[in-house]
Amino acid sequence: MLFGPVVGGIMGGVSDILKFIIKIIFFKPDIVLLNPSLGTSALKRDFLFLNIAVLLNVKVAVFIHGFNLEYSQTVDKKWLCENLNKASLILVLASSFREYLKSWGVTSSICLTTTKVDDALVSDFDFNSRGTILGNILCVTRVEKEKGVYESLDAFHLLKQKYRDLTFTLVGDGKELPAV
Repeated sequence: MLFGPVVGGIMGGVSDILKFIIKIIFFKPDIVLLNPSLGTSALKRDFLFLNIAVLLNVKVAVFIHGFNLEYSQTVDKKWLCENLNKASLILVLASSFREYLKSWGVTSSICLTTTKVDDALVSDFDFNSRGTILGNILCVTRVEKEKGVYESLDAFHLLKQKYRDLTFTLVGDGKELPAV
């Protein structure tokens, strides 16, 4: 069984920590999957869950799905390595991210992976058969600067010049929503 915590807030809150511990005890997962971005809040939160899982003898996989290069210059690399080296597996989306982690001293197994979309969902899709008509761009994200919401809007505006009927649908919430 694969299990990932669902948490809210910067540190997940005491109730989320207790729920996490109870779920591990009762569901007995084979592995816990954590999905932080490389950023202070996400790492603090997920390293707490990583350490709890390890204390309870559960393996942990860490999928670093966002890699903030600016933050990577200031992060305490000793702290980062001490925690990531407790993981059974680390997944990253680019070989350069793997090289950064290795150069900082991460010794856990690091695998290069892709975003998690089942290829079967697009197996019959032929991009060329679509023609030149684009209808809608769907952007599902936490509406934060760090998540690239402004870059997504910039891309939409560029495409809108060529595809006049193109629309943009944003699904999500976050502190940048009023500005967007």
